[in-house]
Amino acid sequence: LFLAVPLTTLIIALAFRSLRCGLLSLLPNVFPMAALASTMLLFGIPLQATDTTVFVMCFGIAVDDTIHVLANFKKSYAESGNVAQAIHEVYHKVGGALISSTLILLAGMGVVMLSRTTMVRTFGAMFCITLAFALVADLVLLPAVLACFPPKRPAAPSPEETLEG
Repeated sequence: LFLAVPLTTLIIALAFRSLRCGLLSLLPNVFPMAALASTMLLFGIPLQATDTTVFVMCFGIAVDDTIHVLANFKKSYAESGNVAQAIHEVYHKVGGALISSTLILLAGMGVVMLSRTTMVRTFGAMFCITLAFALVADLVLLPAVLACFPPKRPAAPSPEETLEG
């Protein structure tokens, strides 16, 4: 993860051609892992080797959801020039899909919590907790960060570009 987080941030920055997008993606991508670590500490759950896979898997899911939110925000913001409207459109376009996919994953991993094996039950519970934190990060934290640190307003096309287009 110490390599995956900065590398993923760099890849997002390159993909969106924006260091700002890469840096803004850090919070929703790291929050679920930090929240899981805090939850484990709070409940006295020791970190086991198998538990580390939860961090990696949920990081990948959080990154995927973050990319969907950022891509749709960037498109909506470029069209409207209004941050609040762009955030509203993101909720409308991808919010349902993020919630649905998270619920499906929660249901699938929830079944794992019925196992008789403590390690497997703990794995399922930690995965579900982290998925919930990832959803909160992408539907609450990321839009809040985008609203607090809005991108520069897209430049209006010059009259020459309008005539040529």
